[in-house]
Amino acid sequence: MTPATSAPGPEYDAYRRLAEEFRQAAARLRETAGRMAGYRDLPMAPHDLAVLAGPEAYRVFAAFVAAKEDLSGLLRESIDEDRALLAQMG
Repeated sequence: MTPATSAPGPEYDAYRRLAEEFRQAAARLRETAGRMAGYRDLPMAPHDLAVLAGPEAYRVFAAFVAAKEDLSGLLRESIDEDRALLAQMG
């Protein structure tokens, strides 16, 4: 493994900016989660069960589940890559 250079360049700047953007996004998600938790005791609005049981609701929920599966797969791949890197480092 080659040692890292000490002079930062475009890659360093790019990842520094990304890290800051991720920190900002995480802060906004924490704020949103806090507001969401505060809504937990709101009375439930009336629901049209016929709509909830319909094909459009099914399609939307199936797409949501598929998106979660995609995210889960990306995370698994990322974890595997990170573990391989850790193994090389150690």
